[in-house]
Amino acid sequence: MSDNQTPRIPHWAAPVALAVLVVVLGAVALLRGEGNPDPMTPEGALHLYLEGIADSDYDQALRFLDPESFAGCTADDIDRSVGFTNPFTAIHLDTNERNGRATVRMEFRFGQGLGSYSQHEDFDMVQRDGFWYVTGNPWPIYWDSCR
Repeated sequence: MSDNQTPRIPHWAAPVALAVLVVVLGAVALLRGEGNPDPMTPEGALHLYLEGIADSDYDQALRFLDPESFAGCTADDIDRSVGFTNPFTAIHLDTNERNGRATVRMEFRFGQGLGSYSQHEDFDMVQRDGFWYVTGNPWPIYWDSCR
């Protein structure tokens, strides 16, 4: 290469960089959503719980666990139960709400490319005092983690 030639960027680099940027921004948007989640809806309360899990903010996650089912549970209990959780994207599939109870079906996507995988989880929700809480056996912690 002579001194007056500049190094060439491979023709595939720009599309790959753009694709990576789109995937990252999409994952953040799906997890964070738009606006502020409303804890007075099952989806909003679940979103805030999952945000706490994703950010390792177990105090936040704890605030959205059913205070009756998880009485005595601490943020440290959640931390021990969760252990290592791969970064994930959470996608709301549907909600079935009836008489102060709801089931929120979510799809979780982990990783990218060939090593990626997804799984579905159903979250049981209960309404108490106008707010919705995660109850039952919620991913990635389980009811016996606090007992």
